[in-house]
Amino acid sequence: MPDGIARQIAVVRAEGYQAGYNDGLAALERFKAHHASLLSAQIGQLLAAMDQELGALEQQIAASVARVATELARQVVRSELSLRPALVVQVAREAVSAVLASARQITMAVNPEDHALVAAGCEEALAARGARLLSQASVARGGCRIESDAGVIDARIASRWDMASHALGTGLCWDDSESEATGMAGDA
Repeated sequence: MPDGIARQIAVVRAEGYQAGYNDGLAALERFKAHHASLLSAQIGQLLAAMDQELGALEQQIAASVARVATELARQVVRSELSLRPALVVQVAREAVSAVLASARQITMAVNPEDHALVAAGCEEALAARGARLLSQASVARGGCRIESDAGVIDARIASRWDMASHALGTGLCWDDSESEATGMAGDA
């Protein structure tokens, strides 16, 4: 082969090699960019799933903490009521003062064991409103129920407890048997 043709073949080969090399580098860069975008999308999905799982776990922990705190509060309230039964006097005063000033025919029902305490501690408030004080075994110790022509004020412990526990989102009933009956004893 003549020298000129051999040089041309060498030049064309070198140019072909360089063009192939450049095409290979461009294909490699496209592959790396595509792979990086796929990897980035997968990592984004993984992080989103982890964030969702973490949020759900936080909700479960918050519900558990609220439930434990509510159960602890229930035990404290029960203990306070047994150690300091005179607390019913404050409850009765607050309930009487919550009755509308225009209300008539006011009747306050309390537990028979609280009757003497309320009678002595709320005598002035009851007399000022013309209210009658009744003993009712259906009202648990520490609470009261007021009925008048203007409506009812339910200041029984169980009713106030139910409102508070529902506000906390636990729904834990005052009475253990009610919690078990409604299936809430094992919720967390």
